[in-house]
Amino acid sequence: MNVGPACDDDVDLIPALHVAAWRDAYRGLLPQAYLDELSVDARKAQWTRALADPAIEVLVARHEQTLVGLASYGPSRDDDTDAATMELYAIYVAPRSCRRGIGRRLWQAVRRGVAARNGAAVTLWVLQGNHAAQRFYQAQGFVADGQHKTLTLDGTRLAERRYVWPAARLR
Repeated sequence: MNVGPACDDDVDLIPALHVAAWRDAYRGLLPQAYLDELSVDARKAQWTRALADPAIEVLVARHEQTLVGLASYGPSRDDDTDAATMELYAIYVAPRSCRRGIGRRLWQAVRRGVAARNGAAVTLWVLQGNHAAQRFYQAQGFVADGQHKTLTLDGTRLAERRYVWPAARLR
């Protein structure tokens, strides 16, 4: 398996992996109707913008020629962080490829990229109740910092908790 920067050709593969990973990871956490209506085409538009944005890094993991994971990160979108704080926007692994170290390899590549950008810290948001993600990020050294926010999807209010990777661990 190799992990590296996504290329323009990946814009046709990333959205399908993203939708499949959401449907798998968020089953029982998000409204099923919302998951059923996820659109690969809508995700393609999102990923096309991300790949074109020089502030956002998109990484992919491949096993042979098959895309098995993705990660994206860039400047923090939170009002209470400084300009040197980066945010891990996403790590997703294809459902059939979970629990094989792919997420960990993606995080290691993100960490190297953040350090190269002189990032001060890394934040991310995890849906409360997503225990698998919480365990994964805690195992990588992230700690909950006490910040919470609420979002609404399909009329359902959902709570998220912020985690942070301290700056000292980036070096």
